[in-house]
Amino acid sequence: MRFTAGFIPLFLAATVSSAPAGWDQKCLQGATFSQETTDKSPLVEDCRQVIRNIEGGGVWLSDFWRDLAKHGSCAFGVDEDKSAEGMAYQVGNRDIIGIMDHAIQQFEKNGHVGASGIVYCHNQWDGHTRLKWAIHTPL
Repeated sequence: MRFTAGFIPLFLAATVSSAPAGWDQKCLQGATFSQETTDKSPLVEDCRQVIRNIEGGGVWLSDFWRDLAKHGSCAFGVDEDKSAEGMAYQVGNRDIIGIMDHAIQQFEKNGHVGASGIVYCHNQWDGHTRLKWAIHTPL
């Protein structure tokens, strides 16, 4: 089983399941990272739980700002760059795990982590879309 999503005008309807041996990668390597850790940033343990929750596999499809995975105080969200508005993009669980692992290793401070950056991921036209990503506290 896999994560699948379909775009319905004005709404994004997604169904979530996990792939038995799923390591889905939809983004190019070489994401950029900016440190944003403060004492109000997500708890590292919650971010590690996000990673554990998606280890089984998954691909997310969207075309606007969206938290793709979250647990407790930690969310991983992405949004397309303004130059690519309206173009659906895909992000795989391996992409999220790699970015979150790196951010935790580099930017953990007093049990908290916050980070953002840029990554290029597959889009609906068989190219790549520039996405902004963030590890943040969900609203």
